Amino acid sequence: MITKLTNKDKDKLLTYAAAEPEYNLFLIGDIENYGLDSEQVSVFAKSEGEGGAWEMVALKYYEDFLVYSPDDAADILPMAEFIASMYAKGLNGKYSFVKRFADYFPRLTLRKTYLSRLNTVKKTFSLPEGFKARLLGQEDMESYAEMLIQIEEFSASNRGDIKAIKERSAAKIAHGDDILAVFDGDKMVSSASTSGGNSVSAMVASVCTLEPYRGRGLASCAVSRLCEYELSRGKKFLCLFYDNPAAGRIYERVGFEIVGEYALML
Repeated sequence: MITKLTNKDKDKLLTYAAAEPEYNLFLIGDIENYGLDSEQVSVFAKSEGEGGAWEMVALKYYEDFLVYSPDDAADILPMAEFIASMYAKGLNGKYSFVKRFADYFPRLTLRKTYLSRLNTVKKTFSLPEGFKARLLGQEDMESYAEMLIQIEEFSASNRGDIKAIKERSAAKIAHGDDILAVFDGDKMVSSASTSGGNSVSAMVASVCTLEPYRGRGLASCAVSRLCEYELSRGKKFLCLFYDNPAAGRIYERVGFEIVGEYALML
């Protein structure tokens, strides 16, 4: 059976997710930041009968889902049908488990990425002369959304909806995530942000640079400075996922090391 969890299940769920904290970073962060009775976040568990042990859980964040089970061979059919009935926009999680959902979501494309973890920043990249970097606030969300909409990946995943990008970005920083951007004068040209931030970790995400500014190390600087900032605030580790070998080499220089494979279905 599949049940919707409530705040009384919070401690049990956090213990369940802590078995593999890198893969469950978003799950842990959203539970801590939003709780289990919010408009943005819902969590569902599959078990054998009422009161039975959880076989898997699914986090719903807006229209996206994260699925997790400590058993990659667990029966996914009931959960797959349940998620499909809610018209999921995307699905993500540990690759060895999530790949089994692909047949139930033919309209989504399965993408395998590498999940990496950083404990210490090994190299901080410097900005070219004339550029500056800073953390963004709510007053910057319009400019931030206008930059992201120019990046093909972000425009496509948000269906070109600049209002949706602005609202989600504003909600992220309101709930403890951070966005660090690089500027050429007053023009925002590159950025990196955290997502799923929790008491011990965060995911580095949305790393991007406008096309005319690529190849100058701006994104590398944004990532390294953002990681330094997060660790200085008490984070124990940071994660990110990537599938571009060139980007992977840069992240390795910053201090990230591969811990496994992560799946994105979009």
